[in-house]
Amino acid sequence: MQTNIRNIIIGCAIFAQVISTLQGDRVKPHLSADKLFEDKGIAYAQGNALLKYNDILVEADEVKYLRNENIIEANGKIRLTNNDLRLAGDKLSYQLNTGHFKLDTFRIGVPPYHGEGNSLNGTKEKINLGKSTIYLQTPGAWALNIKSSAATLYSTERLEAKDVTFRIGRLPFFYLPKISQPLKESMIRFKGNIGHRSNLGAYFQSDILFPINDSLRIGSALDIYTQRGLLIGPAVDYSLKNKRHSIESRFRSGYIDDHGNKGTDVAGNNISEDRFYIEYKHQQSFDNRFYLNSSISIWEDSETERDFRPDLFRDNQQPDSFIEGTYIGKNFFLSTFTRIKPNDFQAGLERLPEFRFDSIPTPILNSNIYQSINAGIARLVEHPLSGAPKIESNRYDLLYSLTDNFKFRNSLTIRPVSSFRLTHYSNTTGDRKNFTRIMGEFGFDAEFQYQGIWNYQNTKWKINGLRHLLRPNFSYRYHPGGLSGNNDIIAADRDVFTTSLPSIDLTDIRHIDELIDQHTLRFGLENLLQTRDDTYGSRDLLELNFYQDLNLTTNPGEDEWAFFYTQFASQPAPWLSVHLTSRITPENLTLQDISSGISVNDGDIWKLTFSSVYLQNEIDQYYLTFDYRINNKWKMGAKWRFDARLDELTEQRYALRQRIANAWDIEYHVSIHNGSTREDETSIGVKFYLLQF
Repeated sequence: MQTNIRNIIIGCAIFAQVISTLQGDRVKPHLSADKLFEDKGIAYAQGNALLKYNDILVEADEVKYLRNENIIEANGKIRLTNNDLRLAGDKLSYQLNTGHFKLDTFRIGVPPYHGEGNSLNGTKEKINLGKSTIYLQTPGAWALNIKSSAATLYSTERLEAKDVTFRIGRLPFFYLPKISQPLKESMIRFKGNIGHRSNLGAYFQSDILFPINDSLRIGSALDIYTQRGLLIGPAVDYSLKNKRHSIESRFRSGYIDDHGNKGTDVAGNNISEDRFYIEYKHQQSFDNRFYLNSSISIWEDSETERDFRPDLFRDNQQPDSFIEGTYIGKNFFLSTFTRIKPNDFQAGLERLPEFRFDSIPTPILNSNIYQSINAGIARLVEHPLSGAPKIESNRYDLLYSLTDNFKFRNSLTIRPVSSFRLTHYSNTTGDRKNFTRIMGEFGFDAEFQYQGIWNYQNTKWKINGLRHLLRPNFSYRYHPGGLSGNNDIIAADRDVFTTSLPSIDLTDIRHIDELIDQHTLRFGLENLLQTRDDTYGSRDLLELNFYQDLNLTTNPGEDEWAFFYTQFASQPAPWLSVHLTSRITPENLTLQDISSGISVNDGDIWKLTFSSVYLQNEIDQYYLTFDYRINNKWKMGAKWRFDARLDELTEQRYALRQRIANAWDIEYHVSIHNGSTREDETSIGVKFYLLQF
C-alpha cells in the first residue's frame, strides 16, 4: 500500500514538472513601442508599436495584447509579415493560439500576387477574401488584375476565386465564373501586336489564354486586318506533371475569310478566300519508360502562317505531321512512327506506320564482342506534287551488327565493325512487286590519342592551366551489295542534300532505299584545347577538326577524293565566341559552302554578332545583329541582312524595347525588306507581352 502511494506521488511530481517545463518554454509575444503599459491583463503598445511572435511581425500605430485570450489587436497603419505573407490595413485581430486573423480594408501580398479589398479573415493555410481586386503583377495603372466577389488563398500556394472579371487597370476584357490557379504559375498568357503593312493594312494581333484549372488553359487568337478581315481561332494548353506521368499539349488555330490580295502558293496555285491553320504539339511520358510525341500542322495553303503568323512560320516553314511512341526496355527500344500528309500543297512521304526494334550494343556471353539488332516494318506512300502517280511499298528491314574494341598502351583504340543487312520490298508500284536486297558492312575505326599539359595562367582570360588533346583517327568501310536491285526498288527514303559530314556507318544511314556500294577510307584529325573550370571541371577553349574521305571505288557522280571538311569553334572567354564550318573540293580547291560567326558581348549590357552563310551558286548572305541594354527599363536592338548575290541589303530591323511597371514588355519596331515575294518593303508595329513568372 505504501509502495503504491509512493509511486502515485512520484508520478504526480513528474507530471507537474513536465507541465511546468512546457509552460516555461512557450514563446511569448515581445512588445516594443514609444509607450508601453499594462492594465487588467492587457498590454498596450502605442506609437511605432512592434510585436514579435515566432515568425509573425506586426507593426502598427497601436497594438494591444490580451494575455488571457492570447489575442493581438492592432489599429492604424498595420503591417503584418509572416514569411511569404504580407498584410496591411487599418484594423487587425489575431488569435495567436489558433493563428486565425481578421483584417478590415486590407492589402495583401503573396508573391507574385497583390490584393486589396474590404475584409479578410482566416489562417495562413486558408485566407478568405471578400469582394476584392487581385493584381497578377506589381500594382499599377496598366497592371493586369482580376476583380472577384470572393476569393480564397490556400497556404500561399493556390488561388481560387468566383465571378472573376479580368481587367487591365480598370478596363474589363474577359469574364470567368470561377478560377483555380497555383500561385507559382502565370495566370494569363498574353501577347499582342499592333502595326501596319501595306499588304495587310493596319492590324491588331493577339493571343490570350485563361486558366480553367491546374492543368487546362483555354483562349484564342483574335486578329483584325483592315485589308484582309478578321482572323479567329481557339487555343488550348494542357499540362500535367507528377512523379510518374507528364503531359504537355499545345493547340493553336486561326481562320480568316480573306478578301485581300492573296497571290499564289508554293505550287503556283491561286490561294482561296477560306484560309486557316492548325498547329498541335504533344509530349507525354510515363514512368520514364513510355514516351509519346506528336506534331500536327494543317494549313489551307503554304502562305497562311507566313502572312498572318510569321513568328510561327519562321520556326516551321515546312510543316510536318507525325505521331511517335517509344518504349524503353532494359537494353532495347520499341517504337512506332506515323507520318501523314494533310496538306495538298506539299509533296511528302507518309509512313502508315513504321514499327521498329532497336537494341543497344550488348556483349555476347560476357566477351568483348558487342552485338546490336535494328529491325523495322514500314508502309510507305509518297504523294508527288507534279501529278505523277503516288509511290507505294511495304518494306521489311533487318540489320545485325558486331563490334569489338582493342586498346594498345592507352593511346590507340581499334574498333572492328561487321554488319549484315536484309531489306525486303513487297507490293511495290515498280516492275517487280517483290524484291529482297542483301548487303554487308566490313570495316574498322582506329583512333590515336595524345595530350600535352602546361601550367599556363592568365587571369584576364580566366585560364588555369592548358590541356591539348590530339586525336588522329581513321575509319574504313566497305558496303557490298548496296546497288543490287536499285532499278527495282521504289526509292522512298532517299539521300538528301546536306552540308554536314555524312555518316559512313551502315547503322546510321537512313536513306536505305538509295544505298550504294560504298568503299571508303576516312581520315580525321581532331584537336581540343581545354582549361580547368571550378564548375564543370574543364572548359573547352578551342576545337579544330579536319576530315577527308577517299573513295577506294567510285560510283557515278563521285570523285576519288570526296569533300574536305573543317570544323572550328572557340570560346576563349565568356564575352567572345567564334565558329566556322566549311566544305571544299580538294581536287580544285573549290569552296562548296561555309558557315561562320563571331559574337562579342559585355555581360548583359550589349551583344554584337556577325555571321555568314555561303552555298555555291545558291546562297551568299551576311548577318549583323546588335542588342544594347540602356537601363532596367529600356533596350534597343537592330538586325541587318545583306545578300551578295543580289547585291542589296535585303532586311533591316530596328527595335526599341520598354518595360512598364514590371508588368509589360513593349517593343516598337520598324522592318524594311527588299526582294521578298510576300513581306512588305516597310512595316511598323508595336508588340506587347504580358510578363510571365
